[in-house]
Amino acid sequence: MSDDQAHATELQPVSNAAAPATSNTLPADTATAMKSAEHEPIEGGSVVTVTADAAEGALLTNVTPTIFSALSFVALVLYVIATPLPWLRSDLGARTFVSLWSTEVTTSPSRVVLDVGDYACAEQRQYFRAAEAFAIITIFFALVTLVVGLAARARASSAKPLGTVFALLTLASGVVCWAVAVSAYRRSFCGQATYDDRRFFVYTGASVFVAGWVLTAVALAVSLKDVRLPTLLPQALVDRVIFTAFTLVAFGAFVFAVVSTPIPIVSQWMAQNTVYRASIWHLYIYTNGVMTTKTSLYELGCTELARYARATQAFTVMSIFTCLFAFAAGLLALRGVGGYKTVVLTGIFATATALIATSLDLAIYFKDFCPTLPTFDAMHFHRDAGVALIATSAVTMAAVTLVAIGSVVLQLLRDRPAGGNVSAGSFVYLIGTLVSVIFLIVGVATPVYQREVSNTDWVKVFWWHIQSLSQAPGRTLVLADFTCEAVWQRLVGGASIAVAAIGISAIGAVLGVLQFVKGGLNAAASALGFLSAALQLVAFLLAVDAWRREHCGYSFKAAGFDYDIGFALVPSSFCVTVVVSVLNLVLKA
Repeated sequence: MSDDQAHATELQPVSNAAAPATSNTLPADTATAMKSAEHEPIEGGSVVTVTADAAEGALLTNVTPTIFSALSFVALVLYVIATPLPWLRSDLGARTFVSLWSTEVTTSPSRVVLDVGDYACAEQRQYFRAAEAFAIITIFFALVTLVVGLAARARASSAKPLGTVFALLTLASGVVCWAVAVSAYRRSFCGQATYDDRRFFVYTGASVFVAGWVLTAVALAVSLKDVRLPTLLPQALVDRVIFTAFTLVAFGAFVFAVVSTPIPIVSQWMAQNTVYRASIWHLYIYTNGVMTTKTSLYELGCTELARYARATQAFTVMSIFTCLFAFAAGLLALRGVGGYKTVVLTGIFATATALIATSLDLAIYFKDFCPTLPTFDAMHFHRDAGVALIATSAVTMAAVTLVAIGSVVLQLLRDRPAGGNVSAGSFVYLIGTLVSVIFLIVGVATPVYQREVSNTDWVKVFWWHIQSLSQAPGRTLVLADFTCEAVWQRLVGGASIAVAAIGISAIGAVLGVLQFVKGGLNAAASALGFLSAALQLVAFLLAVDAWRREHCGYSFKAAGFDYDIGFALVPSSFCVTVVVSVLNLVLKA
């Protein structure tokens, strides 16, 4: 070794020998940041030394405030939605809705709304006023809980103790509100029969309120423990969490599908002591709690209803097996067999079969099958636990399958194909376009307007025809074409335009898939989305014009017709289509 080489060797810093060990175990940017932080000169010539615990803490994030805030936000939304909605409903005789604020009774020829302040019984007024007050207090505490959670997240601090305290106060006020409402349901006011005795059943508002309360309870439990996770989670850990969640949800969906099969999907009290219940297999009649009649849906004298019943039975049974297969796929994935391919595939099949079974259940409820057999909806039946359970199977399987797909998408985004448009915008466009197509398909097959006075006096206006229930003996369903050419042009024409929009959106969805590998199709896919949205807007405006204006001496608006689901789904689809088409252009790779 020469003298110059020896001199250069002596000048080498001793600490450099350990430097490569750090960069081998951490990402390059993290290692660089830590190296610079370990020996950072400050004023006075001293050096800041970062301990191993501090360095580890810097790589951990407290996720509790984020989870707490998300749960609190959804709970607040549910409380706000639930408070004005009806909490009780009865279809025995006149259709009656009872909210915390009023009672609405549909009687021929009009609807009567009675505010709580106008109730004749003072004790009844006090109960409902108390429920109103605690519902508002619950909303207030829920709002404060959300603010505390967001503040904790902004400061990267714990949600305790304020978040825990206000979540507890929200729970307490919610319990009082619910207890007062349940007491009013079972209490006799001023000698009147109870709501329970009058065959009222718990309705949407009460259910949504309880859902918000459950989310608040979960938020409270989350706030008790600060959960710190690494800023960059190992992919293996992420996969295991997703596979575990998929397995648990698939098992729950399997149980729900099994339980939903034999129980009623619709039911209705036809008299004070007589209730009708229909499953996907039979129609039952109970008198004083005892089953007096059991009739197969095949024997009701309606061939089309029998076909739908068979299809519903088939897909409900199929959903049991597909959910079971999904559960098995999740277990195998946890053991390292199959992975995302089998999980996503079985999840899609389980979601599809449960969703089709749910749709057929709803078709049995809404669809008119035979002229002599009014729909279950027209006879004021209400949807029962069978529909709720199979729908829960479909929704939960869809959610967990989308999470698995999302994980695959994130991996693709890290390793995108050359020349392809694999981006958040492209995936949002594809999913949103499919959702808009579903909205349009359902929209053109359901009523646009409806007017209902009682279960023997109603009219439904579809895009293609008018359906009404005659007052003649036998209560025959009457289907009639539009006699006014102006109305025919607007509604049938609007439906035809909506069908064209469905076809264009379907082509757009195909281009949405192809743009993953050929990014140049990005603009074409969005252009088709905008074209479809324009057609949807035209169809919607035609429906609005047919309702608002007088045509051939008749106005649906003046005659007391209300918007129905077929009317609402078209603008909903329009909004979804426009948003995802814009995002596809903005958020491209």
